Amino acid sequence: MEVEHQLHSTYGNKRPFTVPDHYFSDLSSQIMANIPVEEPVKTSDNTVKTKKSHFVLIRRVRPLAIAAAMIGIVMIAFWSFADYTSNQKSAADAPEKGVGGALSKATSSDSFDEAADYIMMDEDDMYAYVADQ
Repeated sequence: MEVEHQLHSTYGNKRPFTVPDHYFSDLSSQIMANIPVEEPVKTSDNTVKTKKSHFVLIRRVRPLAIAAAMIGIVMIAFWSFADYTSNQKSAADAPEKGVGGALSKATSSDSFDEAADYIMMDEDDMYAYVADQ
């Protein structure tokens, strides 16, 4: 309370902003004067319709257009990334294909040996299995 009294005694109670006379009494009429009036349009069956702005359609379609654009961007990014990774994978596989059949036979033999170790079969079991077929 003492601080408020000291501030009032130092600076006074003068308001820095003023409002013109009768501003609020004329405010509603000024606002109504600034609102655009829709022009009536005559149709073929002599009924009066108000002319609606095309901006209403744009406002309704805008969120859908933004969503479609975002989905398109995500899909393009996904396809680009998938193509990029497939190109890297094919580039990594290219030396194996270019060397020839010996490397592919060795690779298939290695994978066959790994499978045999995993199944716990030896050569005799393999020969017996193939002979039964």
